Amino acid sequence: MIHSMKISTLSAALALFGLSGCGSSGGESYFPLQVGAHWNYQLQTDMPDPPVDAHLEMSLDRQIGFAGVPTWIHRSETGVEYYLQTQPTGLLRVASRLDTEEQATLDAKPQMVLPTPLAVGANWDIPTVPFLMRRMAEFPRELKYRSHALMHYTVEALDDSVSVPAGKLEHCVRIRGSAMFRLFVDPVQGFADVPVTSAEWYCKGVGLARFDRVENLTSTFLTGGAISYVLTDYSL
Repeated sequence: MIHSMKISTLSAALALFGLSGCGSSGGESYFPLQVGAHWNYQLQTDMPDPPVDAHLEMSLDRQIGFAGVPTWIHRSETGVEYYLQTQPTGLLRVASRLDTEEQATLDAKPQMVLPTPLAVGANWDIPTVPFLMRRMAEFPRELKYRSHALMHYTVEALDDSVSVPAGKLEHCVRIRGSAMFRLFVDPVQGFADVPVTSAEWYCKGVGLARFDRVENLTSTFLTGGAISYVLTDYSL
């Protein structure tokens, strides 16, 4: 989860893996663990100047032993690697590394990607920051350096379908995310609670097919928007 932006949105927002058959490369996995697999995503947005890439390529780069545990490296073309492990509670992101770093940095707390068992109503929390909301004039424009919240994720469906440029995909898990940021929006409104929502679809034998994030906000100080990353093609 695009836990991952440029997205910790994808890059969290795409530190993403699926479950059913974790550790396998068969067609029953919601994210095939097959070294060499690639996924290409295209950005869809009405934002005039989105703070994310228009195209994103992710790959399952390699499998290693990390802290004595089998670990899969989920890599973004932007040079970010996410260390993912299957554990009794589910699939977790445990560390990340930039190409400029010699060693991976452990997450303060392993971040759940998908839980075991995978069931409608299953839920978990992951720290997040604003990715799309930005200041109109002040610098730095990004709010992520000072604003933090918990994103609450819930499995909404286990057999959904979704249409993306790669095709109409069936047998998909749909996950909804929601968070609330307390922000100073402008001198008139003062502080306000600003909702952020997300949605993700993981499809059997494919992986992550679509990622949506909405941070709608318009004020004299701040602006937001909505984005989607949709799967254009993949190879396993």
